[in-house]
Amino acid sequence: MNNYIAENIKNLRLQRGITQQKLAERLGVSATAVSKWERGETMPDIMLIIPIAAVFGVSTDILLGADKEVNEKKILEYITEKIRLKNIGDDFGAFELINRAYKEFPHDWRIICEYIYVLLYDPNYKDEPFGAGVHFDEIICLCQRVIDECSVQKLRFDALDYLFSVYSWTGKKDLARAVCDYFPDSLYQTKQEMILTGCEGEEFTIQLRKTISELVYCLVPKITHLAQGLTPEQQIVVYKKQISLIELIFEYEDYGFFLFYLGRSNCMIAMCYLWLEDMESAMKFAKKGLDFLVCCDDEWKKGEIVTHSSLLFKGITHNPCETSKSNNENWVAYELKRFDNFEPKIKNKQFLAILEKYKPFAEYTK
Repeated sequence: MNNYIAENIKNLRLQRGITQQKLAERLGVSATAVSKWERGETMPDIMLIIPIAAVFGVSTDILLGADKEVNEKKILEYITEKIRLKNIGDDFGAFELINRAYKEFPHDWRIICEYIYVLLYDPNYKDEPFGAGVHFDEIICLCQRVIDECSVQKLRFDALDYLFSVYSWTGKKDLARAVCDYFPDSLYQTKQEMILTGCEGEEFTIQLRKTISELVYCLVPKITHLAQGLTPEQQIVVYKKQISLIELIFEYEDYGFFLFYLGRSNCMIAMCYLWLEDMESAMKFAKKGLDFLVCCDDEWKKGEIVTHSSLLFKGITHNPCETSKSNNENWVAYELKRFDNFEPKIKNKQFLAILEKYKPFAEYTK
């Protein structure tokens, strides 16, 4: 309630062009007191509620925000019901519902955005540009209003998204491109990809592959981080899933930078099996992991730019020399050191023989 009073006093005062000083004089209080009311730091004395309402020419219910609590409940009910209708496929019901809500609450930003959405996807028009062509002017006007006046960032981005769709679907590509400048690149979609949405051809395919590569470069390390703190049994499951994901994405042994993750993941699985005293499995995964790291170090040493040939990554390049290394040894040396420091100490001669085999591949720098 306190927030409603603060907001209402400020809005009513501004709407009527009354200064804080003038309002204070009419009520017999200080301008500082009015300022504190509007910031929500204090509330007016109960004896001042009727005089304040009288100055603004409104009821005490409006001043106290009692009507806002009722309206907030109704607005949330409208939005919840709209979601329910959409979930059961009743697009016409959702369209009619939000039209009623907009007539009742034409100044609520949430309802305005819901109204823009149903206009955009008007169920009476099933083909592109859907409702964008019929309701073009109204959608543009409402989107611009939200962008210019609404302080809620999410709703402003929703309006920008709707604006982009309207321009794209109606063939106004230059305007759609200008809207894209307001959006940051994200893992969901880059600005360039948004601009090319709906296009066909090599340029769009290349952009999609770039977005996929960004997703994979983000996802794979997060799987590694997830494994930390889990039990050895759980870590084995997680690392095996990471390996399967990389093998699923790339074909023709076209791993490039992901040789590193294949190597580290297999070595981590080997260490988990050491904890579980499954020596046969530990040796199997240690050998696989170190083989991958030998290849990874070799590519890093050559410093040649890798151009992927796999279908999902085709044409995407990676320069091994751009991969930062915080340690002063190559990856084989780093993993061998981890095995050497492993507790309990490795006593199996076959396992030690495998590690000994890879020591010639270990390199150190000062």
